Amino acid sequence: MERQHILLIFLFSFLPQSESALELTVAPSHRATVGTDTSIPCTFLVDRRSVDPKLLTILWYFRDKEILRYPGTEGTPNSRLSLNKDRTKDGVASLSLTNVQISDGGLYKCSVGYGSERKEKEVRLDIQAPPSINITDNVVIEDKESVLSVFITGFYPVDIDVKWLREGEILPGGTVITPQRNADGTYRVNSTLTIVPTKENRNQTFYWWVQHGSLSVPLQEGFKLVYGAAPSVSISNKPFHQDMEQTLTCRAWGYYPESIVVSWFMNGRFVQKSKTHRISGSEVESSFQFTPMVKDTGMELLCVVEHGTLKEPSSLRLLVEFPVLKMNMMVKMMMVISAVVYVLLLFATLYHMEQQKHKPKVRDIICSEKGEFSLEVDNVFPEPINITWDVTQPAMSPDYKPLQSSLLMSKKQDGTFHVTSTCEHLMDQINPKESFSLRATVAHLQLKQSVCKEWNGTEYMKYAVLRPVIGEITKPIFYPNKKAMIQFQISHYFPDALTVSWYRKEAGKEDLVLVTRSGRYEIPKIIPQKEKDGTLTCTANLSFTPSLSEDEGAEFICRVEHPGLEEAIESRTGLIHVWARPKVSEFRMAGEWGLSLEAEGFFPRDIEFSWEVAQGNKREVTSLPCEFSISENTDGTYKATSTCHCLKDQLNYLHTLKVSVQHETLGAPACKDITQDFPWRPQVGEILVPELIELEETQLTCNISNYFPDALTVTWFIKNKESEELTDVTLYIRYRPDTVSQYQPDQTLTCTASLTFSPSLGMDLGAEFICRVKHPSLGEEIERRTGTLYVRGDPTGLSPSVEQWEEID
Repeated sequence: MERQHILLIFLFSFLPQSESALELTVAPSHRATVGTDTSIPCTFLVDRRSVDPKLLTILWYFRDKEILRYPGTEGTPNSRLSLNKDRTKDGVASLSLTNVQISDGGLYKCSVGYGSERKEKEVRLDIQAPPSINITDNVVIEDKESVLSVFITGFYPVDIDVKWLREGEILPGGTVITPQRNADGTYRVNSTLTIVPTKENRNQTFYWWVQHGSLSVPLQEGFKLVYGAAPSVSISNKPFHQDMEQTLTCRAWGYYPESIVVSWFMNGRFVQKSKTHRISGSEVESSFQFTPMVKDTGMELLCVVEHGTLKEPSSLRLLVEFPVLKMNMMVKMMMVISAVVYVLLLFATLYHMEQQKHKPKVRDIICSEKGEFSLEVDNVFPEPINITWDVTQPAMSPDYKPLQSSLLMSKKQDGTFHVTSTCEHLMDQINPKESFSLRATVAHLQLKQSVCKEWNGTEYMKYAVLRPVIGEITKPIFYPNKKAMIQFQISHYFPDALTVSWYRKEAGKEDLVLVTRSGRYEIPKIIPQKEKDGTLTCTANLSFTPSLSEDEGAEFICRVEHPGLEEAIESRTGLIHVWARPKVSEFRMAGEWGLSLEAEGFFPRDIEFSWEVAQGNKREVTSLPCEFSISENTDGTYKATSTCHCLKDQLNYLHTLKVSVQHETLGAPACKDITQDFPWRPQVGEILVPELIELEETQLTCNISNYFPDALTVTWFIKNKESEELTDVTLYIRYRPDTVSQYQPDQTLTCTASLTFSPSLGMDLGAEFICRVKHPSLGEEIERRTGTLYVRGDPTGLSPSVEQWEEID
């Protein structure tokens, strides 16, 4: 018998283990946003015991190349990678990555070795970046095909959905150009929509709608169409003569809005020496001096005009050609004779026409969108001319008062002059709520009497200078490393001559620093919207990513300047507070009968912990005493720890324990419930049953591990084959239950629950043993069963019957 027992032990030592000592857990994928910090999770469990650092090695690979090794992280080639060494003892091998870039996306591998065993698993890091959007073209021409354009950039991955809407209705025909790659790996794309705007569209709101994988909700912004007028273009020049300098002039007029670019090109090369000057709000000239030579024959001169109403730049072409110098003598004589005849026939009329040749042509008064009045006079010669302005109010009053004006003259190729006179703005001269009459008087040598032009105001609000109304600055809750936008509305102003400047005042300082678009600040271009009453409305925005060290206690000031204001007005955010939400840890052990919770990385400093249990049949809530400590982190945030040491007195109610953490940044308290968040519930193994031989003392064992506190209860029951009822084994003296527990290095407890007895064919054959484990952290007891037992018979045949065993007990 002894030899057989030794042989069985020897054979069992070579059997494969049913459970690995090392378990590794990695999610198949992880997502991170460009520019943020992230942690790629990887955890491991070592045979349910604490981790011995001497036996542990951790390797991380990226695209099959080693990027981090522990121990030995000092040689890590990428300074943005790190591993929290202190947490490896808790089974955490997560890889921390700062300032995530597009190039960081791909397949990672977490490899953990413990002793002679190694496990590794792969995880895919998906990178995302949210798009930023800007309307680049909303200028249209009524009843003519026009193109709206929006520019989207900085997004990743490449898939993006763009739609155009009008008053909530999706418009067909929107196109998206193939996305292009930016230098940082993100993408950019243009989306256009071709429409034929009508008069009804003037008061309607159009929208762009963008959906991307990085967005929790789609982006959408509305805008109004800007109705413009396409420019007319002409080139004025004299016939080319070899080696004779002349002025080439390109004129554009009749356009809106005022922004326009006129350029000259010679055989495709930009002419840098050209000069451009604005004649009025809707007319501009670009000219340069040109001396043609023989080698320039056939040269192409181009005047190119770029304007918001043009799909493509408008260009006029001019070729350099010289008149033929040698002509047939007969042809020359015929031309001379014809010229003489022509001169004789017209000589009689030339004298009369000479008197009218340079009579000035006076145009009507025009008013620009900015409320500026101007008058143009063409065909002026000789140069001296006098133009005066005056105004009266009400319109029929004879009492005119003079206005200041400015005069702009440009010489034309025929030697005459084009004159534009602009009067001062009527901002301080009239009451916009009453009618008025504006008059311009032109006096010139070629005019028999002065010419008067009048403009009678009817849309007074449109042409008056209106003081802008500044709304309150709206500011979000500021969180570290999360992009935020400050904005406010400016309304009821006119004309479109608004200047908006942002300033920043650091905490504790009085100096204001101008905020520019460079660095970490984004200041989108202001696009005014025209209201039904002719006034303008716009929104001023400032976007940035807050930093606790730089922005806590700072203040932003928006300064608005406009012709309707005597001095700039300001709107202030008040002191900015950067809020950081606390990250609440799992429960941690604190001595034999204590638990603690830690809140990390929060701001401001004030925070509260509340420990409570529900006692009695009425489940009355009782607060538990606790200790509290707080410290400041290097980044300005805080860390707090709350500890409760009275668990021994609350074992009957421990399963109802709940801890609440209250902080300003939390809408509702963060709660930790021991029934959900407690990590040290007993782990109960299966009952180990050796071979049962009649009358030979044996022992059933059940291993229980990873529990805390030391408040475990183990009960053994027996279910006989003739009955379904469970009987506590302590009712029989032949069964001897025992429990032996001990602390592990990580302060958790492990115990072995055993039941010792001598099997009997009459009592134990076909019976089943049940082990029940009870702990305050469990809602219900954990139960393990042996299954139906088999007992090998006693060769002596002296085993007592069931009745005899009952008599013995």
